[in-house]
Amino acid sequence: MKPTRHRAPTPHRRRAFLAAAGVTSLLLVAACGAPVTGGTGEAQPSSDGGTAETTDSFVDLYAQLDGLEGEERTAKLIELANKEGTLNIYTSNTQMEEFADEFTDKYKDAGLDVQISVYRAPANTVLQRLLEEGKAGYAGADLAEIHSKEMTALSDAGILRPIESPVLEGRTEGLDFTDWAVTRMTPEGVVWNTDKVPADQAPTSYEDLIDPKWKDQVMLEPRSYDWFMTLWTYFEDQGKSEDEITDYFEKLAANARVVETFPLQNEFLTTGEMSIGAGAYVNLGYLAQQKGAPIAFKPFVDPVIVDPSGLGLVKNAKAPALALLFAEYFLTDAQDLLSEQGRVPPKELQGGGVLDGAHIVVIDPEKLAGGKDKEWRDRYEKLLEGRPTAS
Repeated sequence: MKPTRHRAPTPHRRRAFLAAAGVTSLLLVAACGAPVTGGTGEAQPSSDGGTAETTDSFVDLYAQLDGLEGEERTAKLIELANKEGTLNIYTSNTQMEEFADEFTDKYKDAGLDVQISVYRAPANTVLQRLLEEGKAGYAGADLAEIHSKEMTALSDAGILRPIESPVLEGRTEGLDFTDWAVTRMTPEGVVWNTDKVPADQAPTSYEDLIDPKWKDQVMLEPRSYDWFMTLWTYFEDQGKSEDEITDYFEKLAANARVVETFPLQNEFLTTGEMSIGAGAYVNLGYLAQQKGAPIAFKPFVDPVIVDPSGLGLVKNAKAPALALLFAEYFLTDAQDLLSEQGRVPPKELQGGGVLDGAHIVVIDPEKLAGGKDKEWRDRYEKLLEGRPTAS
């Protein structure tokens, strides 16, 4: 069966693979949030100090899989998945339906016959929905696939169940957190319209973006405080003082318009309504470029900041076997489809792909864990306060 599409209106490891890969990394500790313990009917704290009864749906599943390997294990997962019937995925990935199609096709000959429902929305909206459902004890999603800061928040809230799977063995160091695993890397860089920005005026550094000639022509995304934090920290590492960094961002904001959502930014770049995106999604620019749009992002303005997105199993899932089977597919076979879509599977950080030749800095979700994101969110919102918007 093909996936049902729903859109919104509008184990345990500590690793550091990126240094070994030669990547400048702020992702130094890969363990976010407290480990989620097993057990059924475990009470989880809610945001208002109360508790919601949370059933761990994976206790029985992992017991049934114990001792099984290879085809025998897969066959058991398919048997259990068919009994569950429907998988509910919550994601910010605009192309998740393609993965759902490929997944059902992959296992069709093995007897898998299920329905996949995809709820897609901006990552912060997905996070809010999951937190509200968790607080209410409602089993809505079976798995989530969103950006690192939202995955970290889900981990902090006790929403997720650690993935116990042989596909995690031998993974590159740094890809596996306490209870979620990195699936893709979203590159946020400087992208521009080549009709609006002639080749001899194309930006070569972030300093170029504060030239007064780009007044009201640089786009900033209002939720990108993690990009802001990472670029700020990068400037510090380059020896800039706090005053110098503050002055830079104030001048950047003075040239900026606020454009919410990266697909809309990419649309504005494609049509020429706006000239430059700072912290824009390079992969969206790449896809538009492949279709003939007048968009460029090379030579890269360094650094390109990369946000690791991840996949986690929702603890009270109604379809735990189907969720685990899909998670294993997404962490293995789906990586090639990610490359075809212009996205960045983790293996490409070691060379090749869309970002070949870029100086990469990876967002560190640990710096945003445990409520530490509030300072950066507040600072970024204050920076953009009063700036014009484009919609």
